[in-house]
Amino acid sequence: MAIISDIFKKHSSELLMSAYYLLKDMDDAEDAVSACFEKLLKNEAVLNREEEEIKAWLLVVIKNYCLDYLKTGSNRKKIISLLNFDNLTNNYWYEKVEKDNLDKLLQLLTSKEAEVFKLHFDGYTNEEIATKIGVSYSTIKNQLYDAKKKLRKLWAIMGCLIVLIIIG
Repeated sequence: MAIISDIFKKHSSELLMSAYYLLKDMDDAEDAVSACFEKLLKNEAVLNREEEEIKAWLLVVIKNYCLDYLKTGSNRKKIISLLNFDNLTNNYWYEKVEKDNLDKLLQLLTSKEAEVFKLHFDGYTNEEIATKIGVSYSTIKNQLYDAKKKLRKLWAIMGCLIVLIIIG
C-alpha cells in the first residue's frame, strides 16, 4: 500500500486541478480524485507500469470520470454553465481561454443554430426568439437543443485539450 500513497502524493493535486477545471466544483473534483484512486486500487496491474504510464492512466481515468459525470441528466446545469464565458475572466484556471473561442465554436453550428443560440445567450426567451425570427416555438426549442448539444461536445473536447496544455 505504500506505493499507492506515493502515487497519491505525487499526482493527486494535478488530478484535482484537472477535475476542477472540468467540473467547476471542488467537492465534485475531490470525489472524482477519490473515484480515480479507487479504480487504481481495483486495477493492480497498473501499479506494475512505469511512473509516466501510471500518470497517463490516472489522467485518462480522471478525464473520463469527469466527462461521464457531466453527461448525467442531474448535472445538466453544470454542462450549460461550461458555456458561460463571462465567468472565465474571474477564475485564473481559465486565463488562457478568451471569449472569441465561443465565436469559433459557433462557426461550427448551422447558421440558424448559431443565430438562435446567440439570441438565447443574450437573454431572449424561446418565445421572443420565435417571434423575432418568425418561426414556431418548437422549431426554436429544437434548434437551441441541437446547438447546445453540439457546443457541449465541442467545449468538452476543447476543455480537455486546454487541461493537457496546462498540465503539460
